Formats: sequence, C-alpha cells, structure tokens
Amino acid sequence: MNTRANRTVLGIGALALAASSGCASLDQLRQEQMANRNLEAQRLELENELRDARTKIELQQKDLSAKERELDALHQTLANLEKQLNGTDEARRAALDALSKMAERGLGEGPTVISQPLPRDLHEAVKKFAAMYPDAVEYDAQRGAVRWKSDLLFALGSAVVRDEAKASLGGFADIVQSQAAAEFEALVVGHTDNKPIKRSQTRVEHKTNWHLSSHRAISVMEVLRGYGVGEPRMGVMGYGEFRPIADNSGGPQNQAKNRRVEIFLVPSNRGATAAGPDAPATDATRATAKAE
Repeated sequence: MNTRANRTVLGIGALALAASSGCASLDQLRQEQMANRNLEAQRLELENELRDARTKIELQQKDLSAKERELDALHQTLANLEKQLNGTDEARRAALDALSKMAERGLGEGPTVISQPLPRDLHEAVKKFAAMYPDAVEYDAQRGAVRWKSDLLFALGSAVVRDEAKASLGGFADIVQSQAAAEFEALVVGHTDNKPIKRSQTRVEHKTNWHLSSHRAISVMEVLRGYGVGEPRMGVMGYGEFRPIADNSGGPQNQAKNRRVEIFLVPSNRGATAAGPDAPATDATRATAKAE
C-alpha cells in the first residue's frame, strides 16, 4: 500500500514538473515574439527616418543647384556690365583722341551751327532718309537737323548706343559721305531732360546731365566714325538739360522729347554755304544761330 502511494505521489510530482516546464517555455516564446515585434517596429522606424533623410538631401541638392545657376547668371551679368563699361571707356578715349587730333590740325574753331534749310539735293536725301526711320528720327528741315530720340538710342543712364539704333546712324553716315554733303560737316549735339542723375552706378560714369549729354554725343560720333565718316568732318556738343524743346513740367511725355540727340549738317570751315531746298547759295544764307 505504501509503495502504491509513493508511486502515485511521484507521478503527480512528475506531472507538476512537466506543467511547470511547459509554462516557462511558453513565456519565453512570448517574450521572444514581443522582442521580434519591437525589433521590426524599430526597423520600420529607421527605414522611415532614412527615407526622410534622403528626401531632405535631394531637396537640398536641388536648392543648391538652383542657387548655383543664379550665381552663374549673376556672374554673366557682371561680365556683361564690365564689357559694356570697358566699351564706353574705349569709346570715350578714342573720341578724346579724335578731338585732340582735330585741335592739332587747326580745327579748334569747329563748325558753324546754322538754323537754315539745306541745299536741294541734300535736303531731299535727308528727307528720304527720315522717311525710312519714322519711329526713330525726325527731320527738322528749317534747321537742317536730324533728331534722334535718346530713349531709342540709349538705355536709361547709359551712353552706349543700342545695337538696334546703329542701322539708322549708318544710313545717316552714308548721307554725310555723299557728294551732296561734300561741303558739310556733322555736328552731334546731346540733350537730356531736367531730372538730376541720382543712381550711384550712373554717377560713376556721368556725374551730371552735362556729362551724360556730352558722352552720348561722343558715342554717336564714334558710331558715325565706324561707318566711315572722317574725324575732321565731325564735332560734338552737350547741352545737358538747358536746351529743352518741351516744358519738362508737362510730365514724362515732354521729358522724353527733351532726351534727344541732334545731328546738324553745317557748312565746313572751307567756306561752304547752306541754302534752302529751292534757293541758291548767297551770303545771306550763311547766317548762323545757336543750336536750340
């Protein structure tokens, strides 16, 4: 009896031990599964952070590329401005050299500015020329002058002749070199409106309206010289704001009229005369007047 009881007790103990061992394994399995889930969540979180970091880097690279393009554009603009500035300096130096040569040749007195009509052949040539460029030039037949709008010749505050304006100046150069104008010279006169120069960048090149009007006249003379007009047959003047043809207080439209460059065809120092389109040359037609 005792032996049977002992066996029974041992059997129960074995069952209890097996049950206890099974519970421990289940708990361990659950812990491992929980740890795996945590690791998986961490992996997904890290992947999301990595994806966000890559996206941020791509955006930064695009922004950097855009800024590099902007910097390249600024460098190109600066190079163009430097080129334009160098061209202006070269033109001014060449014009001053031309004026010095003219003085050395005894041409210091300069041509006479007249307010008389031109001889018939020259009048017809200039009239035809003006009709070819109605939007750019105006022919003042009573004064023997061709007037260009400065807004078409030059950019704001600049004394560099626009490329698109050079064609009309080339056409006028052909007239100056024609037989009809053989006894005449070209006097280039610059004018401005009454607005003072305020932009610091402009003031570096043109301190006042006097400077700007003179520099523009010199630039136009340089273009004419480039088209073959001889230096001894040209002169330049600058009146700044002091010879308006419209009331500056009338607003931007009147001010635009005053910003202009005029070229007078005047008798040369060799004693040429100027007559009207239908009148013969006489001493009376040699009367001179101040350019207005």
